[in-house]
Amino acid sequence: MIAYRFAALAVVASASAAPAQAPRALIVDRRPAGEDRQRNLSASVFSCSYGIRVLSDDGRSRKRLDALEAALRASSSARRLEQRPVVVRSYQVFFNSAAAQMDQALSIGVASVNGGAGFVGRSAAAPKCSRDKTPDGWFDPAETTNGNPPFVVDIEADVAGKPLSVRSVHSPTEALRVPATAFSSKAKKNFAEGQAGLEVDRAIDEANARFVSKVASLN
Repeated sequence: MIAYRFAALAVVASASAAPAQAPRALIVDRRPAGEDRQRNLSASVFSCSYGIRVLSDDGRSRKRLDALEAALRASSSARRLEQRPVVVRSYQVFFNSAAAQMDQALSIGVASVNGGAGFVGRSAAAPKCSRDKTPDGWFDPAETTNGNPPFVVDIEADVAGKPLSVRSVHSPTEALRVPATAFSSKAKKNFAEGQAGLEVDRAIDEANARFVSKVASLN
């Protein structure tokens, strides 16, 4: 009898010491391989994709899908999504400095002809081409809040079997430039350090907030 009681106590103690189950993931990652590979969309000044840079998660302390998972976890939709997670098809972050880079290129060209007199171009917060000619990273100047080149975040997902798209434009508080690739660290080239890193985090948070709001509206 005593042995039986000890055995029962051991079972109870073992059960109480068992670790709690991890919460179910709210996201299924179905992004194409290499989608967020850090790169410039085009090196040709004649292309509408010139000056648009794709940012990756390299060098970041917080990954974009981890940030989205946390935002969904804190939302009213979390319990529902545990039963049927969000399927993320695409999550891209672009830095569109096309106008600024075009003006810089033109300024160098004009200065070489005019003996140093540069070229004064349009606002850096303006797209190089129309939306129909810019498949990735395009923005409307009305979506910006200052004259700085913006970050553009595009999210494509399936929620409860329905497609859901979010597009968000974030204007950094200071003008950022794509660093010279020859001497810059990988993290710096990816805007993962200092003020640039904070601005990318803000861009991601703003896009995630829009996404969470749209998911909640599907309830």
